Amino acid sequence: MSGFARPVCGAEVLRAVWSTDGHRIWIYRRLLSVDRSGFVQALKGAVTPASPVEAGLAPEEQVLVYDVERDSGTVVWRAPSTEAHVEGLAPLGSHRALVLVTELKPDQPRRQTLLRLSARGERAAVVASFEDSTTVSLLAHTDASVAVPKVALVELGPVHRVLLASWSGVQPSVEVPGVVSSKFSRGAFWVSTSAEGRWIRVDPATGAATEQAPPKDDEEELPLAWETVSPAKGQGARPARLLWIGLQSGPDDAAGRFLLSADAGEVAAVAPDRSAVVYVVDGVALVRELYPVPVETLQRQKREAAEEVALSRAKQVGLAMMMYAADYGGVLPQDAADIAPYLRNRDYLDGFVFTARGLSVRNIADPGGTEIGYFPFEGGQRIVVFADGSAKKRP
Repeated sequence: MSGFARPVCGAEVLRAVWSTDGHRIWIYRRLLSVDRSGFVQALKGAVTPASPVEAGLAPEEQVLVYDVERDSGTVVWRAPSTEAHVEGLAPLGSHRALVLVTELKPDQPRRQTLLRLSARGERAAVVASFEDSTTVSLLAHTDASVAVPKVALVELGPVHRVLLASWSGVQPSVEVPGVVSSKFSRGAFWVSTSAEGRWIRVDPATGAATEQAPPKDDEEELPLAWETVSPAKGQGARPARLLWIGLQSGPDDAAGRFLLSADAGEVAAVAPDRSAVVYVVDGVALVRELYPVPVETLQRQKREAAEEVALSRAKQVGLAMMMYAADYGGVLPQDAADIAPYLRNRDYLDGFVFTARGLSVRNIADPGGTEIGYFPFEGGQRIVVFADGSAKKRP
């Protein structure tokens, strides 16, 4: 895999999920086929997302699996009707997955079905069907450390309960008052059942449940963060959706993150070993390799880059000072702002401390050792500008 973003699937991707070993990416997407009337309405701009069928469009949802190493994808499931919609998808190990499908047909009860899919050519099969009186959602899935992979679901109805699903079937685990959030960590499912912080630990092997909070040292910041940036007034462009990948710092710390995409949707996922990330831009799924960098190396590189920028800026100010002195009889200005016309960017003066107001540079015996101003720098150091226009870092 190269370091550039590589297209994985280019048609209205709704979700992308890594397999537990990171070798495959499970994707579900929605395609639209157009009949004659739909084509005419689309040209007229009369088609809206809320009325595709009425507009002559036939939406079809698909699930495909993309092999990262082979750079190839295969469709493994197609929705049986336009009323069938994928509600969630979770991997089961390396080449299997469970998909939750909801089917809404006119004048018929709502139907939810849990299907099992395979990347190795096995036909899709029903694992479980759920009554119209309940609503089922996928919660979390086990990682590669579990011998028999499973998926946790929540069934909301007359009785709320957590279910555990495997390739062979579904077993009930524990009744809950409701579910706020969930995750899989340290060999167990952790389900938050209320806003007050009540957690339940569910053993994926036995389904046994105990009220227990997850270990605090296991709580990590999400490596991905989104930020919407509005265009400048009058530009007429749409807002940009920035996608950042976090490092050691939290997602809100701009110093500890790198930009992945300047216009990404809200669909993105990091590989289990954090070697790559898949994200969606305008319905197109892209995958990009992530290169590990030791934190110490990254911090050193940031310091060196910041120092290089600060020295370059200080040299620009020093050169402007010399040009001003040459035009005014060898005398430096009374105010640093007076050299602004000699700078390509007036912002170069931000933070500059001028210490040689009105000094005549012609009377200086050692211009290269005489300080005329400085920029404060990190760690209590300074980037000093000298009377010969040079700049150096000093304590």
